[in-house]
Amino acid sequence: MADKKTNQAPPSQDSVDQIRDILFGQHLREFQQRFASLESQMKDKIDQLGNTIEQLNAHLEERLEKLDHTLRNDQHNTANELAAEIQQLEKKLSRKITETEADLCQQIDTRIHQLDDSKTSRNELAGLLRQLAAKLDD
Repeated sequence: MADKKTNQAPPSQDSVDQIRDILFGQHLREFQQRFASLESQMKDKIDQLGNTIEQLNAHLEERLEKLDHTLRNDQHNTANELAAEIQQLEKKLSRKITETEADLCQQIDTRIHQLDDSKTSRNELAGLLRQLAAKLDD
């Protein structure tokens, strides 16, 4: 009996693989197919996700550019409107100054004529000039 054991070689790797293939072969192939299928599906989903992210980034970038352009146009339009309003206010102010100056000149002329006509005394003249100065201060 001892000779039988020594003459017997240990099972080779090929025979172990054959036994494994007989026992688990079909299940192992099914698992490998499922794993390959899941791996392929996951890769496809990752690719789709990457494409979706790229599309969203492109859309977001385009939208931001449009908003930036709109904002710049709005700022330009607002600046132009403000400049126009400032010009109108300057014209109104200039007109008002001119009108006030003309009115004051007319009042002075009227007072001078009144003084010449009535030949008032120095005290009356001083009082009129004080009133005129007070009106000018207002």
